[in-house]
Amino acid sequence: MLLANGTLWNQQLHSRKHRRLMNAGDAAPLLGATRRTICRWQKQGKMPERVRHRGRMLYRQDDIEGMARSHTSFHGETTNE
Repeated sequence: MLLANGTLWNQQLHSRKHRRLMNAGDAAPLLGATRRTICRWQKQGKMPERVRHRGRMLYRQDDIEGMARSHTSFHGETTNE
């Protein structure tokens, strides 16, 4: 689709970008924690930067998956093998 300013807008890429965002409740199981713990970690500066989408602050799925691979899980076991 061609936008009024002459740039090409790709619906598939645009929707894929936003599908890869998640809230604290979605991130919690990936990190072995509760939603409440994710919110606490956010306040403590332990969570990745969030992005604003439609008035909501969300995490990038890639950031959460990277955190899950490289950090110690909730029970103290390493998640990267």
